[in-house]
Amino acid sequence: MKTIVFGGTFNPIHLGHLYLIHTLAEQTDYQRLILLPAREPVHKSYREQVTQEQRLDLIYCGIEDYHRYYAQDRKMDIVVDTCELTRDAASYTYMSVTDIYQRYDIDGTLGVVVGDDLVKDLHTWYRFEKLISLVNFLVITRENEIDGRDELPEGIDCQWIVVDPLKVSSSHIRELLYASAGDIQELHALLSDGVLDYILDHELYKEG
Repeated sequence: MKTIVFGGTFNPIHLGHLYLIHTLAEQTDYQRLILLPAREPVHKSYREQVTQEQRLDLIYCGIEDYHRYYAQDRKMDIVVDTCELTRDAASYTYMSVTDIYQRYDIDGTLGVVVGDDLVKDLHTWYRFEKLISLVNFLVITRENEIDGRDELPEGIDCQWIVVDPLKVSSSHIRELLYASAGDIQELHALLSDGVLDYILDHELYKEG
């Protein structure tokens, strides 16, 4: 199956992530999307904020909401893979890619989603030369901000995915929830219904 990997902390998953999944369904022909939650830095404040299990629960809530919000999208299997959460050692994209090739039936070359802000530093990634022989990069960029193509390291196969600007970030959402500064209407503009309900029901992100 033609497969793409979309990694991130998803802490929490928000409407921007769901919109990006929608864009990938619209602008590509991938049949399966693997969401790859990254392990957070291990420190006390994070453990008190939200557990890995709760973060995964939020991701599954977000996937359910995606299917409701974008019910007309081309069908694409969405899978959550926890290999980076369960890996004992430091986790790198190269390690996850080779792991996914071993455990999934991949048709053709695996796609990897990256933001255009990462393009100029791709050559510093772990085992970069081997990595670029294994994947195609799908670079997410905003309209009129495609100058990053000039910074793309040589030898990389990539596709540029242009998205409309959607200003939402997980860190801002966490700040609103921690400070109790976000009213429900504001949070509804940033989070899908199922994700917001789960956060409120479990009183997440209330501790710093």
